[in-house]
Amino acid sequence: MAHDVFISYSSKDKPVADAACAKLEANGIRCWIAPRDIRPGADWGTSIVRAISEARLFVLIFSSSANISPQIKREVERSVNRGIPIIPVRVEDVAPSDSLEYFISTSHWLDAFPPPLDRHLVYLAEVARGILLGDVPAEAVAGQITLPQKRTLPRRRLLYGGIAAGALALLLAAGAWYFLSRPSDDVQFGPECLQVVDEPSAQVCSTLRQHIGQWQNCSSAFATQDMGVALKKAQSLIDQGMPASAVYFGPQYYHRAYGTTSHYWEKLGQCVEQNYIKFDQLSGTAFPLFYWEHTRELRHLFRDNWSGAGVPLPSYMSNFQALCERYKADREKQQPGGGKVFDCSQ
Repeated sequence: MAHDVFISYSSKDKPVADAACAKLEANGIRCWIAPRDIRPGADWGTSIVRAISEARLFVLIFSSSANISPQIKREVERSVNRGIPIIPVRVEDVAPSDSLEYFISTSHWLDAFPPPLDRHLVYLAEVARGILLGDVPAEAVAGQITLPQKRTLPRRRLLYGGIAAGALALLLAAGAWYFLSRPSDDVQFGPECLQVVDEPSAQVCSTLRQHIGQWQNCSSAFATQDMGVALKKAQSLIDQGMPASAVYFGPQYYHRAYGTTSHYWEKLGQCVEQNYIKFDQLSGTAFPLFYWEHTRELRHLFRDNWSGAGVPLPSYMSNFQALCERYKADREKQQPGGGKVFDCSQ
């Protein structure tokens, strides 16, 4: 089974490990986790060793139980020896034992507390995806990796990335930036997130494919915001008589990045449907499942009021949906049952 991430955990932390696996796979990141992915009748140890060697990233769910587990020490050591970047996700405020500290640095923790856990797992998925796509440099030293630092600012604004400038923008290695912003009318996106892409052609589609990493980042930045506020603002403009099509890119809508990000994925899907891009050319890039799921209510609002209140556009985001279906089918082909993480319904 092809996978990107190996998840190491103590059996006592299985609920957290399963939640991390679900969040990563919901974002299109393929995971290997025991016992789910050990084939019936296969040797446990051999399966673990093979799965680690085939992984591109090692996620360690670290707790007091994991800290004293000889099995986890062996798994971490194996990962280090293979040069696989490690993301230690600490679920308890506990320092590593001497044997584990040799392999993992406490300066590189991703703390998954205090609650809610889901907020920390969203960040884990963003970091993991950035590493896998090359947007976050995996400067591995004995399997260790310097993670982007999570900063908390007033009114719940979170900035993702390695170095925070103390404002709204954060540059990653490839010039991309992630952030969670507070629900406020002064939210701004970088210019790379506000470009309206052209109608598909061979040249346009080639450019869209080359910039997929940038639009992954823009989509993540939008999806991590308060969708309730985004929905309320769009509904208010529609209630004032503005057709959703005008709101879509309109300057009155402070979440106007919804228009440009969703438009990008719609046009990329159209490029695939019209054979300007072969689907296998997208191999190695994840479908923006987190964005797709978190903007579902917005899709309904814009679709149902596209030409005015109650005047829908039935084909709204049909190419984006078709792209989701392709990813779902591809995942199912690679990993029977794995496609169930994709809910491609409108």
